[in-house]
Amino acid sequence: METIEVNIDYFKKCLKAISKDPARWPITGVYIHDDSDGYRHYVGTNGHILVHCREKTADKPLEKGLIIKPLYPLGTKRCLPCCPLMIVDEHTAILITDKKIACDIIDAEYPAYEKVMPKDPKPEMEYVWTSS
Repeated sequence: METIEVNIDYFKKCLKAISKDPARWPITGVYIHDDSDGYRHYVGTNGHILVHCREKTADKPLEKGLIIKPLYPLGTKRCLPCCPLMIVDEHTAILITDKKIACDIIDAEYPAYEKVMPKDPKPEMEYVWTSS
């Protein structure tokens, strides 16, 4: 069972932008992936709004990106800035905040969100785009 650290504030911000439409299955969760520069990216979109956060991470890089969809609300209690996400198997994860939250791991290809982002974004900065 693999465990990764998740920035819960970034995760919650991205959750606000995810799609609620079950026909758009790949974007109904938060996409988490690492790049070759040591950054962990958090992305949420519904096709009209895109929220992207990134941070430098000391964790072992993820082999591939994960699309995480919590099955229950995260709640409003404050917790540590980073929370463990235990990857149980290829379809299930558990996010540990002030309580344990079951999550689905969506088996799909996330859209190429990088196409709408600036070429050289500032590090540790959060971006929100909306389409008109």
